[in-house]
Amino acid sequence: MPPDLRDILDQAHASLAPDNAIQAMHALSQALRDRRTSLGEAEWDELMRDAREHPLAALLREDPLTDRARARPRGYPGDAVAMDFMYAGMPSAIRQTTSRLGRAVFAYTAGCSAAAVAVRQRRNTLSLAIDEVASSVSGARVMAAGCGHLREARLSRAVTSGTLGELVALDGDREHLRVVSREFGPATKVKTVFAGVAEVAAGKLQLGGFDLVYSAGLFERLDDGEARAVTAALLHTLRPGGRLLISNFVDGFLAHELMQAFMDWKLACRDETQLLGLAGEVSQRARMGARAWRDATGCLAWLEIRRPGGAD
Repeated sequence: MPPDLRDILDQAHASLAPDNAIQAMHALSQALRDRRTSLGEAEWDELMRDAREHPLAALLREDPLTDRARARPRGYPGDAVAMDFMYAGMPSAIRQTTSRLGRAVFAYTAGCSAAAVAVRQRRNTLSLAIDEVASSVSGARVMAAGCGHLREARLSRAVTSGTLGELVALDGDREHLRVVSREFGPATKVKTVFAGVAEVAAGKLQLGGFDLVYSAGLFERLDDGEARAVTAALLHTLRPGGRLLISNFVDGFLAHELMQAFMDWKLACRDETQLLGLAGEVSQRARMGARAWRDATGCLAWLEIRRPGGAD
């Protein structure tokens, strides 16, 4: 391990305590980001593997979010339970068995880190998009691709009142879909569909006629080829006039390096230009109907494609 990286980790390990955890974690995030700027991808990956062998890594696993990401009980770090930590905080049963330091670190990773704030704002944006389409289209149909636990639907008046035509919750994790089925009864008009990325990318979904299709966190797990194929497949499930919304974390947001180092959580980041490139590679017509923007936190880029007519 290079001496300067060891110094960063040693200092964080020595200073981290329950009473100053948020400040210490913020300083660690900043120091790791600064260190990364001078390194290539392969060299950075090697340093992150070294960081996970440092005593600081074991200390940070007292945080339930960091521990779950490292353990990967669903096979990947950012599963729906991990997202729930950011949405709703630490469940009381977990709090009872978590150290004081773990709770303090959690307050940063799942509470006030830029990534956690962006995730909650993304959920709010999507709940508003559902309500907007429900108010403008009679019997509107919506699909959430990579739905997780579908937490944005809990904030939607159209879903909770049953005024939406249908909300199809699509995911490749059956446990996620079991939670959705349990929490959303027939009156909400939520329907679950099991399908993985491969099925979606291959265009094997026998689904269509949607007024809104969105994907909240799926694209951060896709390489560019998969992202293009999934974008094309989702676009073709829209009705004429329908809207596709995709969000993606951008590179360089504060805490990204922390996530890579101590959660082993790497995101496929894309900025606005790269998201617009996905639309252009699907079709020129899709590109002409697309726009992209950065969210208020600066952590997320959004892509919107309006489908003006029939199939491309």
